[in-house]
Amino acid sequence: MSEFYLIRHGDHDWLKKGIAGRIPGVHLNARGKKQAEELAQRFARVKFDAIYSSPLERAMESAEPTARAKRMEIKVAPEILELDFGEWSGATFEKLKNDPRWAEWNKHRSVTRMPGGELMSEVQSRVVAFLARLHAENREGIFALFSHGDAIRAAVCYVLGMPLDLLPRVDIEPASVSIIQFGGGGPRVVAVNRME
Repeated sequence: MSEFYLIRHGDHDWLKKGIAGRIPGVHLNARGKKQAEELAQRFARVKFDAIYSSPLERAMESAEPTARAKRMEIKVAPEILELDFGEWSGATFEKLKNDPRWAEWNKHRSVTRMPGGELMSEVQSRVVAFLARLHAENREGIFALFSHGDAIRAAVCYVLGMPLDLLPRVDIEPASVSIIQFGGGGPRVVAVNRME
């Protein structure tokens, strides 16, 4: 059985204000850096076979203390990258609340494409395909994947057989850990949004 620790990056200054998306230069703030150090302590007894991170700065910075403590390299995995928010990248929530496309996307994520961006089903496909590939390569592996809230929620929804339209019902906080296992009985969710 392989086990995937899906870890959301720590706090940054865009949280609750707007969509950082894939814009460059979004780093952890002081609280996020503290969360990253605390994650390394939480994982002290976990023997990861590999540590993967989204290429975005906030994910890489979240992974760094764990990789340093374990003397492991961080493998960059674009498959677990943040959603491509297209035109909405860098927009504030204040601005988006007046855009009818934003309301539509939040109600019908399974079929609504972000303008110039991805469908949630595309996000889900790339994340789940990556997990399946890692499982095929090492069926007993334990993997740390430092990623982003909606990418993690998409994977959790897949394993639960939950429609993507219900994705907003799953809470994935910064620096939280969700655990998925792949094994002979099929995939299963072991933990969601664990904060300690």
